Amino acid sequence: MTDAPTIFITGATDGLGRALAHRLAADGANLILHGRDAGQLELTADDIGTAHGVDRPRTVRADLAELAQVRKLARDVVRVGVYLTDMNDFAAMNSVYGKSFAQPYPARTAIGVAALPLGAAVEIDAIVG
Repeated sequence: MTDAPTIFITGATDGLGRALAHRLAADGANLILHGRDAGQLELTADDIGTAHGVDRPRTVRADLAELAQVRKLARDVVRVGVYLTDMNDFAAMNSVYGKSFAQPYPARTAIGVAALPLGAAVEIDAIVG
């Protein structure tokens, strides 16, 4: 399926993250699974590939509670999409963006939207290459 979205799922080895990964794989999405435990992450990826007859999802092991590992992942980001409900927040977002990534900065789009889920003011997606 060439037009299938690629979705990064944090906490994919347990609970809601694992259930969501199974559901999205069944719907044909390409997955990148994140988890802290390498063994659980590999078992989950194998299980999803086998259970749904799809290619085994890619995996990323990182403990997002450790700032050093978050920074390592940020170095691999190639594109960021930012959705703002108030474009007056662009300058503040841009300041944080500049501190969160190193040059050369990832490609970025910033889009003004009418509303976001759960009343959020900002939503960010990222593609890791």
